[in-house]
Amino acid sequence: MKTLVLFAILVLSFNVFGHEGRGPEQKMAPHGGVLRDGDALMAELVQDDLGVRIYFLTHELKPVSPTDAKIDSKSIQLTDAKKKLVNAEVVVEKEAVLLKFDKTASYRFSLTIPVSYAGKQDKFSWPFEPQSN
Repeated sequence: MKTLVLFAILVLSFNVFGHEGRGPEQKMAPHGGVLRDGDALMAELVQDDLGVRIYFLTHELKPVSPTDAKIDSKSIQLTDAKKKLVNAEVVVEKEAVLLKFDKTASYRFSLTIPVSYAGKQDKFSWPFEPQSN
């Protein structure tokens, strides 16, 4: 009988050590893309027909103008599946930075963007596969 009671206590006690629902809050990407967290900002990659758009956000998910988040277009690295650099046209829009490139050139890409904001440096990276929109 003692063994049965101890076994029941042991089995029921696993719920005490469960972590579900007790982790850090998950933030939803406002534009339906993929979020990356940095020291000063968050960045969201969203694919479209022309290439990808990068939205910059505060940690409270408030938009940050791309003119306030300083990027050097020469330091953006877009590579294909074979790690070859891909030529991309960088267009600074009102709400985002658009990278125009041929999405049919590879089945997978990797993008790295260094950003300076509020005196801090961040570097955001995404691997992604082109999607048809």
